[in-house]
Amino acid sequence: MIVFIESKMADDDNLNLSLTCAICLDIASADNAVETSCCHQLFCLTCIENVHPCPACRAADFQTIPSYFARRLIGNLTIPCPNDGCTDRISRSSLANHLSAYCAYNQLTCPDPQCKNFKCAKKFFLEHLTKNHEQFLLDNFSKLWQKQEDIGGMIIIRSNERPNGKILFIIYFLLLFK
Repeated sequence: MIVFIESKMADDDNLNLSLTCAICLDIASADNAVETSCCHQLFCLTCIENVHPCPACRAADFQTIPSYFARRLIGNLTIPCPNDGCTDRISRSSLANHLSAYCAYNQLTCPDPQCKNFKCAKKFFLEHLTKNHEQFLLDNFSKLWQKQEDIGGMIIIRSNERPNGKILFIIYFLLLFK
């Protein structure tokens, strides 16, 4: 069994090495992995686009070709979530979605100016709201269930007026939990 694990780790290392840009030495992006027409070496498009000759084989005349197969492989590689506290492993292509919608450890900033840019993990944000803004939430909770077109007509701010911090907090809260 141990031999299998060591073999799998070696295979993962070889795959990662094969998907590494020869210029920046990082795994190429799933959105911009390209290979050269001369030696078929993998590069990030942003790394190779202004380089001549080819850094791998020194061919003077070459083109870059999107490497769709490498892009699929790169997108399927799993990486740990970068947020402190999150133990999830996510495919590279799903990372942005995980961070924006699902990660309980994504940092949220309280929009109330009195909180002075207080930040905490999404997982603890509701606790912050109920502890520090309970009365405000109770006074405005019904606005969470209003239709979008009703919300648009609810607040009118003229260009010569500064928006009230509480109004901005309502808008933020409505958008956060819609």
